[in-house]
This record gives sequence, C-alpha cells and structure tokens, in this order.
Amino acid sequence: MIESPAEYARLVREILALISAEDADRLVPELLALAEMVDDHWGWEHRKVIDAVRGADERFQGRLVHVLAARYHALEPGTGARRSIVALLGNLGDVRMPAEDKSLDTRAALLSLSAEQDVHYECEQLIRLAELELADGRELPGEFVAVVRRTHLTLWNGKAKLGPLAARLNRPVVNPGEAWADLALAELPELAPAWEQLLAHAATANAARPSAKWEKAGRALIEAVGPEEARSRLVPWLRLVGRPRTRPLLNRGWSADPNATFDPFNADALRGLAWLLSFLPPHPETARTLGALVETSLRKVPGLGPRNPKVANAGVTALARIDSETALAELARLATRVTFKGTLKLLDGALDARAEARGLSREEIEELAVPAYGLTEVGRAEHRLGDVTGLVEVHGTKAVLSWRNATGKAVRSVPAAVRRDHADDLKDLKAAVKDIDKMLSAQSERLDRQFLARRTWPYAAWRERCLDHPLVGTLAAASCGRWTAGRWATPRAPCAHSRTTRWTAAPRYPSGTRWTTNPPRSSPGATGWNGTASPSRSSRPTARCTC
Repeated sequence: MIESPAEYARLVREILALISAEDADRLVPELLALAEMVDDHWGWEHRKVIDAVRGADERFQGRLVHVLAARYHALEPGTGARRSIVALLGNLGDVRMPAEDKSLDTRAALLSLSAEQDVHYECEQLIRLAELELADGRELPGEFVAVVRRTHLTLWNGKAKLGPLAARLNRPVVNPGEAWADLALAELPELAPAWEQLLAHAATANAARPSAKWEKAGRALIEAVGPEEARSRLVPWLRLVGRPRTRPLLNRGWSADPNATFDPFNADALRGLAWLLSFLPPHPETARTLGALVETSLRKVPGLGPRNPKVANAGVTALARIDSETALAELARLATRVTFKGTLKLLDGALDARAEARGLSREEIEELAVPAYGLTEVGRAEHRLGDVTGLVEVHGTKAVLSWRNATGKAVRSVPAAVRRDHADDLKDLKAAVKDIDKMLSAQSERLDRQFLARRTWPYAAWRERCLDHPLVGTLAAASCGRWTAGRWATPRAPCAHSRTTRWTAAPRYPSGTRWTTNPPRSSPGATGWNGTASPSRSSRPTARCTC
C-alpha cells in the first residue's frame, strides 16, 4: 500500500536507474519492495517499470529472471515475497532469453518455479520451456508436466493453447505431489506393464458414469492384473486420498488454497479407480474405502465448497454397482451424513433402486442395511485370538476395543502375541471399531428422523431391526427401556398383532427421574409404555394392538 507518494516516486526512479544499468542483483530487492507497496498490482504508474524491463536487452532479461527464480527458491514457502515474484513474472510475460547454453540455468530455475504453481497463466512460456527441454533431449520433470496438465484443464483458454502439448505428455501417468499418486508411481516400476495401462485408463474417466466401452476396457485390464491383485493395490492407494500434499503448491491468497483441493488431472484418475473397484468381486474393504472416498471428497474447503463432488459421485456410483450388504450399508450410512445436493440425489436414487428391486420401502431398506460389524449381542462381542480375548463394547455412540489375557485379567494395550500371530485379525477388529463409530452416529440421526416420519412396524420387525439389533439396539434401548440394576431393561412385549409407533410424547418429570416404563394397561389386547425423563420433554415408542 502506498503510504508516501514521495517514497513511491523515489523507489520507481531507483528501479528505472537499475534497469538502465542492467544491475539485476540490486534490482530484485527493490522490485520486491515496490511489489509489496503496490500489493502486486502492476498497472497505472507502476506499468512503466514492467515496460522498462520488457524493453531491455535480452541478456539482462534472462539474468533478471534467473535472479528472481533463485530468490524465489531461497524464500520460505508461503511467504508473500514468493507470491510477489510469481505475480511479477506473470506481468513480465514470456521475456526473451539468450539462446546460448548459459540460459540452461535460467530455464531450469523457471521449470522449477512453474512446477510449484497450481495454474500457470502464461501458456506461451510453458510451451517454450517444454519445447526447449524436449529439443535438447531432456525428459520434462513430473512436477512441470503436472502444472501443464492442470493449466490445460482449468484455465479458460487452456485446452486451446495447451491441447497439443498436453496430448504429448504421457509420463508420468498421474501427477505427482499427492500422497496416493506418489505411492502409485513408486510402485509402478515393480508391477506388470498392464498396471500402467490400467492407471492411464483410469485417468480418462471424465464422464458422469462409465460408458460400456470404458467398462469393457477396464474389465479387460482388471483381468490382466488379476482381480485380487487389483484390490490389494487400489485400496491402499485410495486410502491416502485427502492426505496433505507431498509437494505443496503456491497459495496465491486470492482463491481457494490449492493444497486443500484435489489435483484436477488426478481427480479424473480417482473417478476411474473408484469405478474399477466396482468391477471387482464384492469385499468389505472395497465398500469401506469407497465410503471414505465419498466423505473425503465432500469435505469443505474455504473459498471453494466441497473438495471435489465429481469424485464423490463416482464413489457413490461405484457403491451402487456393488451387490453386497456392506456396500448397501455404506450407501445407507452416507445418506444420513451427506448434505451436498448432487451427491445426496445419487444416494437417494441408489437406495430407492435397491428398495424397488427387493420389493421394500426406502425406510425398510435403510433398516435392513445396518450391519452388525461382528457384534454378537446388543453392543458387545468377544473375539478369541489365541489365549487372548478382544472385547468390543459400545458405550454411548463410541465403540471401545479392550483386551483380556488368558486369566481374564484386563490389559491396557494390544498383547504382543496378537500383534505377532494375528495381525490380520487385529486389523479387521480395529476397522470394525471405526465402522461402528461412524454407523452409530449415522443411525442416531436416522432414528431421530423417525419422529417426523411417524413410522409404524409390526412388533416383531421392530424388535429385530431396532431393539434386538446388535448395533441399533444400543441406541434403541435407551429409547424404550428402564434403568434397572445398572443396565437397560427392555419393556414387556405386547400381543403378537401389535404395531409399534416409534415416537410418542412423554410429559416432563422432576429433575433426577430416570427412564422408566409404565405398568402394562389392564385393557385386553394392548400394552403401552411411555419413557419418561428429565428435565426435558422426550419421545418414546408406543405399542398398539391392530386386531
């Protein structure tokens, strides 16, 4: 911000004098000082500085660009001076550089600087740098290829300007800089050639859903690498989606932070990988991974909104194509968590299609989709791993995994024998605990919605799907039971023809009152109960005979 016109005029005069003297080393600090003063806006009177540089000798221009690039890499990431250098170079445009070999250092510095930008606004400079490197027989750095691809996809004139260049850049097969992509690129050299073809095919997924031609090619590649091998590789890759970037990009400050979003080229690859997973035989880990991908893709980024709804939609599409109970459970869980309208519409459509195929209502399919996650009784399961017992218990809306040794004594940490001899079982237990936590939260919200739905069930179905369900029962017990001897006790059953209405208002009671059940009515053929609590008004089930 210009606070002193006199100081501004003096600084401009000094800069013009240094340009005339072709003193690039002394010029750069003064240019950065002026950039801070004008807040990186190089119009109005400041334009005379840009015009003076563009009119200078090409050797001086090359030297200035080299010093600016070197200064950029000497600064700490995220500093304002880095943004000023990028803005300055953008205003200078494609400045001339000498053709001698001495320009190689300047070229390398520009390649490195360009690679740290999410989008490069000087397409001509990208083309010229690429052509010079390729003409000299050098392979373009992966990070530079990445910025060319990002610019090609996102800049308003990127496809027209960079289309031919982007079409020539086939390596690396995905853009480096994201954790999942780096892992995939690191593993590819050790894998069969079909793996690179599969990843390249995934990167062509730029439609809302896979076409018949795309699916046919994808299934052929899956067969080439092996379905089980494909799952064992793709799932670990997708688990890393959403991790912090391994190579941070420059945050210009006036738009969404590119480090919090998905690389647009890699986003297409993620869509393709999600679709490819749906071509594999059903597996719980596949559904779990796709569900996590949907949630990660919908996390909100300041200044942008959801990270990448297209990737989230691809995850939903993949889950909808998988015919398994775990995939259905993920769809039902996501339907209670997702608020983004486009993705929620896909989820509703997938659940409605499943319900119609089974001849059930939407509410019934959501109830039947809740898995037990290994719980053998309401809120509890024991797993024997050698001489050790793993105990999974639900407390409130959290699942806890604890351990007991051969003598039944509780131990604080996972026993060494379990880590050594039952690593896979331990991994499955920990995954189940995480799944229970997510599902408890989702089911709590679903049960709360029943207040507005005014649902009714046959009593036997209600007990099966709610009260006696190993997971949902932990939430339903508190809705209709009574506190006796330190645990929830279930109500007395009504007649076989009764139907249960989930919500009936209960009156206020004095502070300190625990949940109770009223005695059964004396009238024949019906029994009713109303939960009572304090201090606020509550709602509890009521059973009514429909004879």
